Amino acid sequence: MAFARFWARTRARFSVAPIPIRFSFRMLSRNAAGDSIEMMSASFLWRGGKKIVLRRLRWVAMADSIERRACPGVLKWCPGSRFPRAPISAKLRRADTFTTGDHMRVTAAVLYDVNKAYSVETVELDPPKRGEVLIKVGAAGVCRSDLHFQKGEATIALPAVLGHEGAGTVQAVGEGVTMTKPGDRVILSFVPNCGHCHSCESGRPHLCDEHARTTGKLYDNTSRLHTEAGQDCAHMGKVACFAEYAVVPEMGCVPAPASLDFPQLALIGCSVTTGVGAAVFNARVQPGDSVAVIGCGGVGLNVLQGARLAGATTIVAVDVKDTALAFAKKFGATDTVNARTENAVARVQALTGGGAHFAFEAYGSGATTRMAVDMLRKRGTAVIVGIAPAGDTAAIEPVVLTRGEKTLTGTYYGSAHPRQDMPRIADWVERGRLDVASLVTRRYALADINRAYEDIDTDAVGRGVIVF
Repeated sequence: MAFARFWARTRARFSVAPIPIRFSFRMLSRNAAGDSIEMMSASFLWRGGKKIVLRRLRWVAMADSIERRACPGVLKWCPGSRFPRAPISAKLRRADTFTTGDHMRVTAAVLYDVNKAYSVETVELDPPKRGEVLIKVGAAGVCRSDLHFQKGEATIALPAVLGHEGAGTVQAVGEGVTMTKPGDRVILSFVPNCGHCHSCESGRPHLCDEHARTTGKLYDNTSRLHTEAGQDCAHMGKVACFAEYAVVPEMGCVPAPASLDFPQLALIGCSVTTGVGAAVFNARVQPGDSVAVIGCGGVGLNVLQGARLAGATTIVAVDVKDTALAFAKKFGATDTVNARTENAVARVQALTGGGAHFAFEAYGSGATTRMAVDMLRKRGTAVIVGIAPAGDTAAIEPVVLTRGEKTLTGTYYGSAHPRQDMPRIADWVERGRLDVASLVTRRYALADINRAYEDIDTDAVGRGVIVF
């Protein structure tokens, strides 16, 4: 009845408006436990006279990762995104339309073939379409996931502009964009969820089905990037931030604080959220737990930080490089194990008094997956964070899981809700609870991208960042 009255009042009030009006509302309420939110969303398009068209109406179960302060009341009307951070007063608003003009010529790093170097060249970038945003890239992380595509260990249509860990400034917005505006600083999410598939409506936007279906393209299944020869370029993660500018979906733009520089914000876009989220959002490490982390690269270092943030008391870093292990001490490791010179499983079991409560595999291989399971105590959990090459397998005896009641699970993107959890992580960084600035140990120009990826397999520690 309340909804019917709201609709009737709206129709009466705007019965003679001369222009199209688009508006939406969000209804939020707490469940009985008080730790989750249900949301009903609806969007309308009014074209004059008395006609109102219901665009969509659905219930969305929100996960308990939304902070309690996000909805202090029992019921609120909330316009804005499909996953609003906090409710605000209901209001009607005109559709935002921005004309972006002609195509742009920008410098980008293009991958034409596997096991080949990037070609840094001029490409053509189309203006943003409806629901899309033009970003001036401020920084892009040098992540091993891009290296998997370059080495052919993962597949993407070629040619491609890679780069999925980025941040920048909004330059222009396409028609219908309401959640960001020119001048905003944003973190780029490489899973800009569609908001209407089963995974999104189940409260798992980081597993968006539509995103997976349109991999390498934007949501209309086309590209905005083209070589000078006229070939379409794939967009990695709908981000493609190894370029001066990028066109991304609106949902991939997460508001960023002015206090953090672009290199730090870029890392929040992937490695920080993936690592911290694995410990905090997926495993839900508790105070007093023991943790082992295999692989102390950009993601593994953030798993260490997440475990420390959650209150783990014994945090064992495992790697084959002494330089990486020494660096891991800065991010929460209480103990270190060199798996090249020691029996890593036996050493972790000794340090944790019989096995770890949680073992995080952050390297990406079948062998280290097996190692993570073997490091566990009974009823322990192995969390696979690293991306193993396609076709790699782990030799694990099922009876080990059965008799020890061990759990083997995976996590993607730290099991985070990017639009809710990235601002929370940025807040932790601002308050000094996470150290992201120290992760950035190497800075490159885009022209030096091939050297940046050569450095990954050296003894260099921390994270490299391309700065524009």
